[in-house]
Amino acid sequence: MASLAPGQYFIRAVSQKDPGSDLFATHQGPGNQVEVAPRGAGPQVWEVTPASDQGGHNIRPIELNNLDSAYLRNMMNGTVILGDRQFLRVNAQDGYYNIWGPYRGGTYGAPDWIGVIDGKLVQRTQHDPPPSLDSYLWEFIPA
Repeated sequence: MASLAPGQYFIRAVSQKDPGSDLFATHQGPGNQVEVAPRGAGPQVWEVTPASDQGGHNIRPIELNNLDSAYLRNMMNGTVILGDRQFLRVNAQDGYYNIWGPYRGGTYGAPDWIGVIDGKLVQRTQHDPPPSLDSYLWEFIPA
């Protein structure tokens, strides 16, 4: 699987328990935690652009593409919100993608996995995908 091309996508959570889930990343505006919801249940089209100077991607809702405070970003308290620009690493894995936060110290240099717990996007720091995540793989479906 090649690296993720720039473009507009629906971002579907792929659950280990339910690989055919119909849950997509959905936002409620800047400053709010990003959730997953059935397709069509809210703003769900995301623009993915490379952040080549940092080796990652910027991800933001297409309808808020003129706001500097509307990027997908992980916070130190474990939540994932729309906020200031932050590059994320999008890596191919098992026919899908995983999303990690930017490089930082973390737990022994482990990545910040962005996944889903109880319908909300969260980040967890571990060397392997944390078992607490309901899902941590993502399908990027062209919009």
